[in-house]
Amino acid sequence: MTFLLETDGGSLIPLHAVTSIGPRPSKAARDRGERDCRKVHVTGTDRPFDVPEYSITEMKDAPAQVWPAQPGIEMISYSASFVKDGAPPWRTPVIAWGMMRDGSISPITPDGVNDGLSSDEPVILLPNGIVIMPHTRSWRSLDEYLREIREMAAAEAAPDDSVPA
Repeated sequence: MTFLLETDGGSLIPLHAVTSIGPRPSKAARDRGERDCRKVHVTGTDRPFDVPEYSITEMKDAPAQVWPAQPGIEMISYSASFVKDGAPPWRTPVIAWGMMRDGSISPITPDGVNDGLSSDEPVILLPNGIVIMPHTRSWRSLDEYLREIREMAAAEAAPDDSVPA
């Protein structure tokens, strides 16, 4: 069950009891020192609760529904910095899938949605060896994906010959 945390009394408000969430205070109001809270109306009470903006954001970022992932699916982290350092790719098991409140599907690892990273483009290794970046592209194998990242890193590190010395 998902809860929102009230600012004043510290009450936990079950999300299913929320009937409406008011607008965020204007930047001018926040600059004047007003708290960055929203008025949340709850079933069974006439008094709105003040809920901090970060609590609303956390609620929006939490999956609305979760189901287990097939064993053997991994999230891959590999970038130019890994290539430069000679490090292997970071591989984390996907333990579940989450349907986000906007309808998108995200992998969930032991470190959270999208491995606890802010990336909206996770790289997923499937049990059959195919690597996908959902809605973007795919590679036939992990080696093919890693080779492409290494080539991009080498191109970024190469001196620019178009600039006269």
